[in-house]
Amino acid sequence: MKQMNWICIFILWLGCSSITLAQTDQLRRIVFVAQAHAELPQQNADKSTAPLDAQREEQAQQILPKFARQAIVSVADAPPAKYESAPTNRQTERRTVGKELDVWVSKTEQGLVPAADAMPEEKYGFAPSAGKFEGVRTFAEQIKHLTATNYILASAVLGEKPPHQEHDESAPDSLKSKAEIMGYLKGSFGYLHRAAAAINEGNEAETIKSMDDRTRPGLIVDALLHSFNHYGQIVEYLRMNGIVPPASR
Repeated sequence: MKQMNWICIFILWLGCSSITLAQTDQLRRIVFVAQAHAELPQQNADKSTAPLDAQREEQAQQILPKFARQAIVSVADAPPAKYESAPTNRQTERRTVGKELDVWVSKTEQGLVPAADAMPEEKYGFAPSAGKFEGVRTFAEQIKHLTATNYILASAVLGEKPPHQEHDESAPDSLKSKAEIMGYLKGSFGYLHRAAAAINEGNEAETIKSMDDRTRPGLIVDALLHSFNHYGQIVEYLRMNGIVPPASR
């Protein structure tokens, strides 16, 4: 509607301006064409140009406003323009709490597993000794500890017993080699994926009494935070041995 108003104003301005401009030499040629179209009588060539110019101005005053009025009526009768938003193919994705947590299980897995694998097997028994590091875990023990915690928390989400009898955040003593420990670590993330997938709208707000009344999503978050805590220590162990962590390469 605003656009139509501006068009009407422009046409009125054009008609009024044309009358004034008819007095210039350039518009005299335009008026002459309009005069011929209206089948004005031919003027004798030998007559003076002054009466002719006056007559042309008078004709312009009659013709141009008429054209302007017709244009305004045409614009006013035109149907209003319809403005439609551009179609979009994007669909809003709804992601459940369980699916969102599963994304972060994957991100944690992608950081931890390569870092654990970056340490050579002969260095798996490494523990810092320079400074106040008495009694700290070895590299292997760091991985086994966080992995055992993953199993314990995921089993609580699933309502199952820890699959390897994990307790007190400790892994089975039978795990010795790098290959065994790496397999144990990878398996814990597979278990966390299962636990995250089991969370739905029906159980995400329920509390689990055996886990200090925490919710299932809260237990997954606990596992991820705990894993990242030990990831930071694993990174320090790698750098102490001259190894750049994979995520920093």
